[in-house]
Amino acid sequence: MDIKSYLHILMTRLWITILIPFLAAAATAGINLYVLEPIYESSTTLYVMNKDFDRLAYDDFLVSQQLLKDCREIIRSKSIAKTVIGRLNLENLTEEELAKKIAVNLKNDTRLLEIKVSDTSSARAKTIADEISVAFRQRVSELIKLETLEVVDEAEEAGEPSSPKPLMNTVIAFFAAQFLVICGMFIK
Repeated sequence: MDIKSYLHILMTRLWITILIPFLAAAATAGINLYVLEPIYESSTTLYVMNKDFDRLAYDDFLVSQQLLKDCREIIRSKSIAKTVIGRLNLENLTEEELAKKIAVNLKNDTRLLEIKVSDTSSARAKTIADEISVAFRQRVSELIKLETLEVVDEAEEAGEPSSPKPLMNTVIAFFAAQFLVICGMFIK
């Protein structure tokens, strides 16, 4: 087949190459705007320092990184979840459901922990993130001797949802449908 043949196929089925992508984009926009529940994220950042480290050597850095990993697991533990659920009166959440809402990230080559909470309510995400920070600081002081465990950034309410992203999803649906329609025409 030459270019003329391909163009002829496209022109004879032009309505399909336009209609189907627009329908896919409209369906995606409708689902994103009216069906999917918006998810908000709120995060707080903690600075963790072990008091046993007098000098910063490579071994100390490795131990510090291990300490941060330990802290990450403590934050996602059932005891922290149980404490937060009790203090915030979140009887509708189980410990496992709360754990799924929490993401803990280690900032590369630092002693910073970011606690990120996702929820359908911006205010509740902020409240949970703050309470996790408080419960973690209390619990870790019982388990590990830390010189410094400070909040670097308090949690804030999100102004807009972190997901879904209706515009981005609609554009992706349009171009994906366009690609599939054109591929489908030439595969025959």
